[in-house]
Amino acid sequence: MTVHSSKGLEFPVVILCNLEASFNSEDDYDEIMLDRNLGLAVKFYDDNLREKHETLVRSVIRERARIERMKEEMRLFYVATTRATYSMHLIFSGKEDGRKNIFNGANACVDFLPSFIPAKLHTVEEIELSRRNADFKEVLIGVAEKDKVDGIKSCINYDYPFMQDCTLPLKGSVTALTKDDEENNYTRVLFEDESTDSQKGTIAHKLLENFNFDESIIKTAERLITLGVLSREEVDKINLERIDRAINSDALKGLKGKKLYREQP
Repeated sequence: MTVHSSKGLEFPVVILCNLEASFNSEDDYDEIMLDRNLGLAVKFYDDNLREKHETLVRSVIRERARIERMKEEMRLFYVATTRATYSMHLIFSGKEDGRKNIFNGANACVDFLPSFIPAKLHTVEEIELSRRNADFKEVLIGVAEKDKVDGIKSCINYDYPFMQDCTLPLKGSVTALTKDDEENNYTRVLFEDESTDSQKGTIAHKLLENFNFDESIIKTAERLITLGVLSREEVDKINLERIDRAINSDALKGLKGKKLYREQP
């Protein structure tokens, strides 16, 4: 699955591949570059010499975009590396290790990995040899042991118990959020079937996403019902008293009167 869709989930084993792939920088070469603060920047066109050149503003915008891209990739890499509960395998290829031990200036996820973390190196010859040997494996078939066969079948036929969570609507990238942060877009939450735990979680998430610690959770629910963000039926599906006990605990009482930047870039 993609790293974006793995957010909030956990797995016993996680394998991250292709860490040497360069970050996508196609936008750096657009004819027209945009920046929230610096505005619009085009290339300088010399009609006499029939040439076009970069400008100082474009160079600044490109550098700002590079820094933001690096930050977003670092956040995404953090999500990817915190999904494993037992073991994680990080895989990258190249003529040499190539890790730079830098964060500012990283061009690929492999640059985020400190070089003091040991890497097991495999040559091309090793990989090719293992592929060739795989074609000549000798397989011995004997009498099947029922308990082992049942064990293997149970693993092969394993149903991930939280598969429904994988289909929940997810937020986009930080870049996409930045473009839309001035618009107050509410997402309507509707469920036609019976409410499952994941559906209740989505409703509660939407409620807390718009919760202000200066008001009660009941008032927040009524406000969202009035705005049409949630329906009365949806609010009735979740336990408001339980949420109220949590947000009024000692751990969260210090948030009253503070400006919160949840669900915002």
